[in-house]
Amino acid sequence: MSSFYYQHDELYCEGLSLLEIASKATTPCFVYSKHDLEENCRVFRQAFDQVGMTTHLRYAVKAASNLALLQIIFKAGYGADVVSQGEIMRALTAGLNAEKIVFSGVGKTVSEIEYALKVGVGLFNIESLHELEITAKIAEALGVIASVCLRINPNIDANTHKNITTGTKSNKFGLADSEFHQAVKRLKSNRNLKYCGLSCHIGSQIMQLAPITAAAKHMAECYQHLAKQGLIGCFIDMGGGVGVPYQDSDQRYFSLKEYADELDRIIGPLGVDLIVEPGRIISASVAKLLTKIIYCKESNERYFVICDAGMTELVRPGLYDAYHRIQVVKKKTCQGGEDYNRDMAKTVDIVGPVCESTDWLGKARNLGHVGAGDLLVIDDSGAYCASMASNYNTRPAVAEVLVDGSCYTIIRKPQAIESLWQNERML
Repeated sequence: MSSFYYQHDELYCEGLSLLEIASKATTPCFVYSKHDLEENCRVFRQAFDQVGMTTHLRYAVKAASNLALLQIIFKAGYGADVVSQGEIMRALTAGLNAEKIVFSGVGKTVSEIEYALKVGVGLFNIESLHELEITAKIAEALGVIASVCLRINPNIDANTHKNITTGTKSNKFGLADSEFHQAVKRLKSNRNLKYCGLSCHIGSQIMQLAPITAAAKHMAECYQHLAKQGLIGCFIDMGGGVGVPYQDSDQRYFSLKEYADELDRIIGPLGVDLIVEPGRIISASVAKLLTKIIYCKESNERYFVICDAGMTELVRPGLYDAYHRIQVVKKKTCQGGEDYNRDMAKTVDIVGPVCESTDWLGKARNLGHVGAGDLLVIDDSGAYCASMASNYNTRPAVAEVLVDGSCYTIIRKPQAIESLWQNERML
C-alpha cells in the first residue's frame, strides 16, 4: 500500500499534503516516502529470508544515490553494488563497511581500482581480461589480494527495452567466451587474485521469470565446469533487474517469492552464497517528481502542458520511451460534483522547458481541467531519475525531500545556479 494517497481531493505523502510541501520547497522537486522505502527493503529481504541459501543483498546505488536514502537502505541490512569511485565514496559516507561493497562496471579506471583496493572493497566483478590483469598488477603493488568474480555474458535476452538489456552478445558487458577461458588461466596462476565466483546481469525492468531462470542455469553450468577444474568459489552474483509496473497495463509475471525460490532451486544446490543487486524494485515507487505547470498552449492541433520539470530531472521518457503515470496534486470539482480531472477531458502532451524535442514527460494524457500554476506529480520517480539528472541548459539540480510521517527533511538542497560555473575559468 503506497503512502501517496488522495484525501479530500488533495494528494498526500504519508501525513503531509504535497501542496504544503510545494509551498515550502521550490518546484520541481523529488518527494520520497521514508515508510515506503523501508517497506520495500523489508518485503524484498523477506522473500530471500525464507529460502535455504545465504543471500547477500547489494543495493544498486546507481538507481538512487542520495545519502539519506542510502542510510535507510543500509540500515535495513543491504550492502552496495557500485560502478564508480564516486559511488564507493557515497556508500562509505553513508556509513557502509567497505566489505559489503561489490564493485561492478565495465570501465573501471586504474585510479578507481587502486582506491577500491585501498579502502577494502569486498568484491570486484571483473568484466574484461585487461581489467583482470590491471587489477592483479595494482593488487601486487599494494601488497593486497583482490577478491574477484568473473562476469559472464550469457547471451540471454531479458525481453526488456533494447537500451536496458545487458546480457546479450551485442552488449558491452561481461567477458566474451574467448576472454573467459584466458581469465580463468590468469586466476589460477596469480597469487594477488582470489577467485570468489561468477556474476552476471542480463538487464533491467525484467517482467518475466524465464530469462532469469535461463541465466541462473547458465551460471550454474559455468560454475560446475570451473569447479571440476579445481576453481571453487563462494558466490554467484545474479545481478538485479526485477521490474516494476509503471503503467496500469504493466504486469510482472512473477512474485518476489517465486523469484527467490527459483534462484534457490538452481543456485542453492551448488553450496555457494547468492548475491542479488536490487535497485529499481527498491526505490522506484517511493518517490514522485513534483512539478508546476508554467504555461498551456495549443499548437498545430496539439495541446501542450509546459512544466518546470523536464528531461533534466526525468530523462527516462526521452531516453527509453518510458511511461510514467502523471497525476494532478489537487483535483478540481464543480458544483455538480463532477470531477474536472476525469470528465472535462482534453488530451495533452506534458513537456518540459528544455530546448529539445525529446523533452517530454508524458504524451497523449488526460489531465482534465488544468492550467498555469497547477501542480502535477510524475509517479514512480524514485529510480534512475534524480540519479540520472543533468545540468543541461544550465539548469541547476533540484531539491529532494524525504517525508517521515507528518514531517519532512530537505535531503538535498536545490543547487545554486552560480555553482554551475564555479570551476570554470575565463580567459
